[in-house]
Amino acid sequence: HIQALPNGSLQDTARAYIGMMIDSVQDILPERGTMLDLSFADVAHKCLMDCLATLRIYFKEGGDNWWEADSHTWKYELNWYDGCDPLEPTSYTVTQAMKDCYQVDMKLIPLLMCMSRRGMALRSDLVEDWYERTGKAQLFMQDICTKEGFEPGKPQQVGMVLAERGSFLPFTPSGKQLATGNDLLSNLSDPLATVVLKYREYTKLKSTYLVKLRGQRRAYTHFRMDLSTARLSSYDDNQQNIPPRIREIFAPDSGTWSDLDYDQIEMRKFAYITQDPVMLEAYHQGSDIHAITQMALWPNSDLGDKVMRVRAKTFNFAMIFYALVKTLSHHTKLPESICRAYREIWVETYPTAYAWMKAQEEGEDYVETIYGNRCHLPSGVQFTWKHIVNCRINYGPQSSAAGTVKRAMLLCERQHMDIALQIHDEILVDGKVDFPPELAHIYPELHTPFKVRQSPYWA
Repeated sequence: HIQALPNGSLQDTARAYIGMMIDSVQDILPERGTMLDLSFADVAHKCLMDCLATLRIYFKEGGDNWWEADSHTWKYELNWYDGCDPLEPTSYTVTQAMKDCYQVDMKLIPLLMCMSRRGMALRSDLVEDWYERTGKAQLFMQDICTKEGFEPGKPQQVGMVLAERGSFLPFTPSGKQLATGNDLLSNLSDPLATVVLKYREYTKLKSTYLVKLRGQRRAYTHFRMDLSTARLSSYDDNQQNIPPRIREIFAPDSGTWSDLDYDQIEMRKFAYITQDPVMLEAYHQGSDIHAITQMALWPNSDLGDKVMRVRAKTFNFAMIFYALVKTLSHHTKLPESICRAYREIWVETYPTAYAWMKAQEEGEDYVETIYGNRCHLPSGVQFTWKHIVNCRINYGPQSSAAGTVKRAMLLCERQHMDIALQIHDEILVDGKVDFPPELAHIYPELHTPFKVRQSPYWA
């Protein structure tokens, strides 16, 4: 994601730029097998070949030049024998901005490894309490469905019962049964659909989080840095998606959590990138885009009304994804006719931003962020034109926000803060700390204020 090269995987990159053929994991796995079914020698050989390919690619693309001040250019020969794209350039220039992003990621790796190893302490009594309460709620919802003659965990039965009760549901792509996705059920007025949704909610909460954490002293996760948008992601187990209501089960070793949360960072990046004067002036005056949108769409509403603010926030985020009327209706739960009128008002309120969004319908196969790294867009073969345009619009603000958070994490590390977790726009620190004001000026031209919460409980 630094250069946005068209060849993304290690196998494709090695074949295209150094003429080296290496196996993918799928190539060496037995049919319907896993890595555990392979011998130690096969796994070791795969790992060694991957390391060798990575090292050769590193030197092909400049090697230690990535740590020098000036930009550099690397070249390669087209691999006609094993296939190549004749339209792809045979040389790439690595700018100083790209090198800075590369160095940030390299410095972040040991920090992420420390965060993975430290884990977070668990309040065992609260884990057990949540497990019991969630289990009872799950059984309660299941009993309601059982009395109606179906199992809530079986989509085919759910679809049949809801259809018999008068709900309209489309067929799945296979045409063999009715679709019962959460998005579809949430739009139904049948109270039984709500019961099914609550059952699924409790089931996921219990199976995804609580079952795994029972009997554990600490919870651990791992981090990935290979997303197209350059954001960090958590896996095995994913701690970035922990529902807020059960976050109290995590205990700070020091007794206090310090939670830094950037305020509307993606919307601020969007305003800066589009240079929309209305958006920029709002932030300059200490207001925010959500408030302006709320007043534009619902002039007589109260800015203190949380329901209306959430609706305005939902509308804004849908629009910066270049949402169509149908999508707006789905997310806001408003009729399409009303969303069509609201969409026109939004366009009139932020004409410069919308003009920039329209301009993104055509462009390169990558997006460059304010920090200079490039995000490769999805392939037109696998994705629709609309999806690619949405990515071209959204990748810039999202990846720029990720760049700010990464640099903020490194600054916190230099202040000897014990970072426990990173959650999208938040940095969770174990200990009562004072975050330096420099964190609001990571990118000098753009002020990104933040809020801090300190408590024994992670809210």
